[in-house]
Amino acid sequence: MTKIESLYTKDSTGYFCMLFGVTQEEIQPVLEFINAPQNLQQFLPAIDNLIEIFEVGQHSPLLHEFHLNEEKIVTWKATLQKIRSTRHVDLPPELQQLKPRKNVRPDGLIGDYSEYASLVASDPGYSESESSAIRYLHFIALGAAAGYRQQVASGEVTQQTKCIVDGMRKIRDLESPKKRPTFEIPDLRTSISLKACQYSIKKLNDVSSDKSDQEWADKIRGLLRAYSEARGGRERYELELDKIGEIHHSPVQEEPDWASDTGNRDPSSKPFRLITYISRPDETSRRTLMKLGLSPDEYATKTAVAFNDPDMPLLAQHDARLGRLKNRGKLNSIIQASQALPDSWGTPTAYEIEQLVRQLSSEPQPTLTSISPDDMPALQAMLLLRLWTGRPLEELLTLQLLPSFQDTGECDLIFIEDTATLQIPISTPSRQRGINPIDLALLQSPELVGRATSSRGSIVVKLPQKATSILKTFFQNWQQTKKRKTHRQPFLHSTIDFVAGIRAYLSYLNRQHATRWTDVRISLVMRQAILQSTGDQVFVYLLTKQEFGHAVVVAHYQCTDVDYLAAVFHRAHAWIISTVSDSTIPQQNPIDFLSNAPAVGSPLAVSDTFVRELCNHFKIALRSQLRQSPSVTTWINIHNALVAYIVHWLGFCSGYRAVRDPLHDPLELDQQTGILVISDKDDDFYRHTRVVCLPLSFVKQIDVYIEHLLSLATKLTGKSDLHKKIRALCQRYRHASTISDNKSQTLPFLFFLSPQLRVRNISPSTLAEFNPTDLPGNIDRHYLRSKLSALGAPGEYIDYFMGHWERGEEPYQKYSMVSPLQIGKTLQPYLEEINKACGWSVQFGLRGC
Repeated sequence: MTKIESLYTKDSTGYFCMLFGVTQEEIQPVLEFINAPQNLQQFLPAIDNLIEIFEVGQHSPLLHEFHLNEEKIVTWKATLQKIRSTRHVDLPPELQQLKPRKNVRPDGLIGDYSEYASLVASDPGYSESESSAIRYLHFIALGAAAGYRQQVASGEVTQQTKCIVDGMRKIRDLESPKKRPTFEIPDLRTSISLKACQYSIKKLNDVSSDKSDQEWADKIRGLLRAYSEARGGRERYELELDKIGEIHHSPVQEEPDWASDTGNRDPSSKPFRLITYISRPDETSRRTLMKLGLSPDEYATKTAVAFNDPDMPLLAQHDARLGRLKNRGKLNSIIQASQALPDSWGTPTAYEIEQLVRQLSSEPQPTLTSISPDDMPALQAMLLLRLWTGRPLEELLTLQLLPSFQDTGECDLIFIEDTATLQIPISTPSRQRGINPIDLALLQSPELVGRATSSRGSIVVKLPQKATSILKTFFQNWQQTKKRKTHRQPFLHSTIDFVAGIRAYLSYLNRQHATRWTDVRISLVMRQAILQSTGDQVFVYLLTKQEFGHAVVVAHYQCTDVDYLAAVFHRAHAWIISTVSDSTIPQQNPIDFLSNAPAVGSPLAVSDTFVRELCNHFKIALRSQLRQSPSVTTWINIHNALVAYIVHWLGFCSGYRAVRDPLHDPLELDQQTGILVISDKDDDFYRHTRVVCLPLSFVKQIDVYIEHLLSLATKLTGKSDLHKKIRALCQRYRHASTISDNKSQTLPFLFFLSPQLRVRNISPSTLAEFNPTDLPGNIDRHYLRSKLSALGAPGEYIDYFMGHWERGEEPYQKYSMVSPLQIGKTLQPYLEEINKACGWSVQFGLRGC
């Protein structure tokens, strides 16, 4: 197949209308709809396809979404049929390009006129039903492409994406059976909205494992999404969320204060069904996040809760509003549980903890009718472990006995007899995703003060003295039994019903001391102690395996020394003991951070040395470009090197997520205080928007960047459009206090330039071109989260700074008492220390005229 040069801009419409007897007003709307070139290149073969497409699309329920109607489609179809009936006439030399040319492919047709080029494709001979489905899909794609072009022309979309070219290429691929997807082309004629069409395509994509099929569906769906959401360049990485209902059967109250003396629940209460609606990324979005090294779990949010209560009146069961009113108390308890409020009625009081500790430590133990005296030591030991570790009963049953410590690498729950210590396994959800072996070796290299990090580890701790003495006595007595010779797990092979025994023991305690103990509330003691000691939910999850709030999400980013975790464990015990003895919170010194100790958690939590070397890499790249001879290429390289340095500094001082166009608008930054508004993972209600305080040195870097932009604009006078946009961007920054927010911004604040002086958006893919490694773009968040925690910053403030919270925990919504300035003042010393340790400093770009 040869190529020819085509004069697409040569207007042949006048000759065409005269020859085929149609008016300009009749044919022009059709040509604009299909984005036809002015010379009507190969228009005759396109007519047949277009008539068939209009035939299946004229009754479409989607016409109103494309601002079309059936009357207009019928008129267009009649005009094309009139042309087709007279096309047997001989074409003059001026219109020879209208003929089909199967062996000639004009340059630029598919790139510049993608919609029109898809109409020139020939029919490969599909079945009638499949052809109809393809033509209808083609009609929807043409409508979306035409609508998207109108959005760009009107200014509704300021930064056009490649969605039309990519989508239409996939439509054109259907011409060849070898390029078409392996799944059946979806028949969208029953879909009543573009959203429904996208969902139908997404379902096919989710079940397909072939990458080419997934790419085909992604491109088609991307075109429909771009139009339906008026999607410009900045929103390109928005994710699709699936709303999933998770059904749980729960009692009326998990921690009843109406429990009977026997520990049994009220037999008249019936369990209700709790349905939690969770929005999670769909399969396509999960794959996108995984490629970027991000955790899909972070994008999951609880959106709604519903109840199916058999005790509810029949009228309320069929009316969702009445159901919510009746169950508002249960909804409130769920929100309180997710927030882990220390004043919740379910949180154990100091009096209750004292009575439980004294009862478990006293001798003799109570006599219970359901438990034999010989089994009481085992029950007492189990309750002590449950209290002082916060671990679930299922795990405590697997506890093993070892005579001495053996570093076998196994992460099991073990009681070491000679030291009377407890080995507790620690596991995190972090995985070594997206890290190649070379980068992994680089992260762990001694030159960069790296260390081996795993997702599983263990800590060795000593329980309080009285609890240790009771446990040691019980295990020594168990050694004298015959089971010791064949088993090392005293609880797992016991015949005791620990569930019933714990219930009976707590019922006795409740009767004697007017407490409200249940098995669930015992686990809350360590949770409360760790939260009060550190303020960080992730330590609760790591040390007790209790999942609540946003702890699991945060654990993806956290990397912590095992010695640090052991210190947190002992600090929680000190809090419990102090609360029991005099109801005061103990004053404790900060925990030392041992950078070379073994750690568990995210392998992407790099060291200070690694960040410092990364910072030096960008500085050297910028300085080397500044030494080059002045030229347009040199100016472009200087600009790109400076922007890459600024974007990385921004990430390592603010925790900005790896998104497209960070700091898109200069109005998001307050130049006086360094306060930055970040909305990098948000919904329509801005529930995840946060306010952070940046180092003032970074604000000075932005001032220098403005000087660089003005100098760059002066040097690019030959590119008048780019020159005006850059100067307007600088004016927007310098006059931020007086400029209107509604004034359109035609250029992102931080951007790269191509060799042809085209603006390139900041994105994980474009930023990767300047990185010396292939590590994911969000290593800054892993580093910041782990470093702030290690330095002893308040856990709650770290959550606010990183944007980690769940519904009900939003710090900046209406009526919130959280102060952004207080958070900034508290974290500022830690951030300044991090900034200084990593070597970030103001770097100059182009200066002068």
